[in-house]
Amino acid sequence: MDRRSFVHRTVGGVAAFGALRTLSACRPEAPSAAEDAEFAAIRERYFLKTLELNPVTCTYLGGDGYSASLTATNGTLRDFSPAALET
Repeated sequence: MDRRSFVHRTVGGVAAFGALRTLSACRPEAPSAAEDAEFAAIRERYFLKTLELNPVTCTYLGGDGYSASLTATNGTLRDFSPAALET
């Protein structure tokens, strides 16, 4: 491949991508406020549960400063007993 054809193909690709971005059909819809709130709630539960299950990480990140529900978790070690691993 010579330099000239490479430049022409690259410029054509960039121009095509730029044209696609201007089409309204290619633009994603903005999420509604309800969807944003639902995602934020899921993200919050996931983050808190992850820190609860990994107390060393919770302590490292200062989980008790993030949420009061993590105060008991802070400063403990992970429980590797079979009963604890089932949750």
